[in-house]
Amino acid sequence: MKISGLQKISLIDYPDHLAAIIFTQGCNFRCVYCHNSQLINCQKNGSQNPREVLDFLKNRQKKT
Repeated sequence: MKISGLQKISLIDYPDHLAAIIFTQGCNFRCVYCHNSQLINCQKNGSQNPREVLDFLKNRQKKT
C-alpha cells in the first residue's frame, strides 16, 4: 500500500466520532470529479512509511 498522506483528525467524515483519514496512491479510475487527482500518479516523494501510520493509528485506537 502506498500511503501519500495522513489527516490525523477529522470531525466530519465519521459523524459523532473522531476519525483519521489515510490517503493512498495508485487509483487508476481517473474520475473527473476526484478531489484527490494529484494522488493518481504514484510518486516516491510525499509517501509515508506505512509502519509509522499504523503505529499512530494503533496508539490512537482507544482514545475518544
